[in-house]
Amino acid sequence: MTYADMGSHPINSTIASSSAAVEQDWKLLTTYQAKSSSQEKVYRAVNIIVLGTALYGAGAIFTGPVGLVTYAGWILGVRKIASTAIGYLVYPIAFETLLGTVNYCIKMDEMERDSLKKAGYLVKKISVYKSGIKYDAAIIGHTSTIDNGKWTIHALGNGMAMECFMFETAKKNLKNKSNTLLMNGPSVCESGGWPTRYQMGAGFEAGIQLLEHGIRATHIVMQGLSLGGGMMAEAILNHDFTEGKNRKISYLSISDRTFSRLSTIAGDIAGSVVEGIFYVIDAELDGIGAAKKLSHLDIRQIVIQHISPDARGSDGVIPDSPSLAHKLHQEGGLRNKVFLESDEIVHNGELPRNIESKLNEELQRFFQNS
Repeated sequence: MTYADMGSHPINSTIASSSAAVEQDWKLLTTYQAKSSSQEKVYRAVNIIVLGTALYGAGAIFTGPVGLVTYAGWILGVRKIASTAIGYLVYPIAFETLLGTVNYCIKMDEMERDSLKKAGYLVKKISVYKSGIKYDAAIIGHTSTIDNGKWTIHALGNGMAMECFMFETAKKNLKNKSNTLLMNGPSVCESGGWPTRYQMGAGFEAGIQLLEHGIRATHIVMQGLSLGGGMMAEAILNHDFTEGKNRKISYLSISDRTFSRLSTIAGDIAGSVVEGIFYVIDAELDGIGAAKKLSHLDIRQIVIQHISPDARGSDGVIPDSPSLAHKLHQEGGLRNKVFLESDEIVHNGELPRNIESKLNEELQRFFQNS
């Protein structure tokens, strides 16, 4: 099979169990089933029990006494609904999908894929499954790099669908001889699920598994922009890097113009009461926790952030005070952190040339490491 056939094979392949088959057949994949940890399976079972208890309690109102367990189910059910509602508020592209107003995804997908193929790229859509939820993904690589083992996985911002950014992202990655894996978050375009804390991280984590076990990458850059940085943080917190590090896979994390914790930025913008609500209903994305884990694992982390005197400024979206860089400076003692900071960084725009240059130097150094 030639590379030009990528994505046109008639077999709807799911990843094989043996590593030999995986290495041979990954270009044929149209679906990938990521593993769930024991903790994730328990979490899923608890959610099912909570739903069942709440529904039983709703019926018990009319048929008999309502017990304490039912009240607990209602409380947890309301908490889940509130968390999901917050998820749609902070992730507007998911809300647009819910309303059916993202038909442009299909049109842009066709245009972007056509542009990529004309420029010598190989592009393939793939459905990645984790804990019963489908996440839409795109594998993109140039004919000159597709087999080099070097990959960058992206989590995009809160108003971004991957269908609109495939060509631009792949072109940037090619400068550093990296291939590209783009992931749509839950409920975005063709992805299923809901924008909850777990699912916003689970899709990205499943993508890391695809690179580790399906594609057998040797170098993996994990890059999250804005809200995507928070989604990436949750994936890092839930991912087991043990096997990958034992196989000598090299990892690098890039947190680009993101926040320290979702609850913290909510509190900074709307007050301490709102921060408390985010915390209570578990509408959290924890960049600080992920940064600590990366330090513990000795994985290098690049943090790109706007900076200002006394952290009173903003990049136009994220205030400096609750930003990831500012809070990490306050933490101190964390290893392998590279801060690329400037008062010229804006949230919705290209990075300043000096910051872009330093970032590319870091990436080239990383990918040249064998």
